[in-house]
Amino acid sequence: MKTDVLVIGGGLSGLASAVRAVESGATVTLLEASGKLGGRAYSYPDTKTGDTIDNGQHVLLGCYHRTLEFLRTIQTEDLLRTQRVPHLNFFHPEKGFFRVRLRSIRSSLGLGLSLWQFRSFSLSERLRMLEVVKELRSWDEATKQRLVSLTVEQWLDRLGQSKEVQRSFWNPIAVSVMNEIPQRACALPYANALRLALLGSVADSAFLIPKVSLKELYVDRAVEFIKSKGGRIFLKTKATRILTKGDWVAGVELGNRKHFGASAYVAALPHQSLFRILPRAMQEERPFDALPRFQTSPIISVHLWFEKPFTNRAFVGLIGKRVQWVFNKRKISGSADGKPFYISAVISGAHEFVELSRNDLIWLALQDLQAAFPEMKRSRLIHAHVIKEKEATISATPEVETLRPSVDTPLRNLFLAGDWVDTGLPATIEGAVESGYKAADLALQVGKGG
Repeated sequence: MKTDVLVIGGGLSGLASAVRAVESGATVTLLEASGKLGGRAYSYPDTKTGDTIDNGQHVLLGCYHRTLEFLRTIQTEDLLRTQRVPHLNFFHPEKGFFRVRLRSIRSSLGLGLSLWQFRSFSLSERLRMLEVVKELRSWDEATKQRLVSLTVEQWLDRLGQSKEVQRSFWNPIAVSVMNEIPQRACALPYANALRLALLGSVADSAFLIPKVSLKELYVDRAVEFIKSKGGRIFLKTKATRILTKGDWVAGVELGNRKHFGASAYVAALPHQSLFRILPRAMQEERPFDALPRFQTSPIISVHLWFEKPFTNRAFVGLIGKRVQWVFNKRKISGSADGKPFYISAVISGAHEFVELSRNDLIWLALQDLQAAFPEMKRSRLIHAHVIKEKEATISATPEVETLRPSVDTPLRNLFLAGDWVDTGLPATIEGAVESGYKAADLALQVGKGG
């Protein structure tokens, strides 16, 4: 079988690559080893409650331009709830609840209003936050070279951010964006994400929250779009070896010894899976030789159903707790339908907790929730479900950040896609889609002789 572009992997970056390529008129084939598409953006029904469970809660930003372009193409952008004046609710163990509005700080007025709201911090602490703004505004190659060798904690320390400001503001955002603790996460992609969200337009800083399941948002209509343009999708079809001839990919071998051929190839696989199917000689060449040095970081989601509601907030950051973010699924979806109150509690960068038992994680989540919502005592827990994504994302430490490969490779018709590929962004949805689009654009130049 011959096609213009062969996409290996049906996660979000693979779907984005396929959508981009078929939209441009190429013939496209997508291979997925498992029986489902979407990769780590998956959903499934809970048999007890009838709710659809997502493996993790996604909150997008207005600066996710590629993701929004992808959603517009597959016509699901209207399934996002837009918080045009974005605000974050936090619970502080000593100070209680407080709210932070994330305004664009491109203008002096926006910056002044943003700093004024942090009244729980001292004046000197608020003034020191200007050092972070100054760093983001003076973005250049020298800044990037400096930040790539620092952790988030080291960067914020050097900019004079107090431990309280770090704990109560910078770190909760960092751990959710990076899926890694500030002591390990590289400062460069975090600072770049802040820069895009806070120094862009007002629309760039908006929060966009899915009203539907991840499968409905990202997968179902992407499949429809690909097939409507003549694309082919093969599930339970595992690529076992990339075949090369010189500096070109000659084909892909499947588990049944059959071969797929194409003019150009997009490997939209986890880094571990890609390394396993490379020829031995390529495993020893840059950038592939660095892939075994990548580490991963886990995410835990504890889904809890209660007899009755105990908060009306859509989502809350818990400062100084093991659970970092709590999402009110009924508030986010906009419909309760007489169902039990549904909360999702998330632990990112969960190295310390990922080996705990299901019951221990439920107990841990309930403890942290009760500290913020004491009225929870009057609402009986009726159901719980725990999801552990042990290899949710790469652990983007300073070392790993320097090893992330670009989309193009030494093989002239092989291109890489995935949130682990170097896009300048953390391992986010936007990074996955951005790499998928870039890989498709380069593949099209080869695949259609452009």
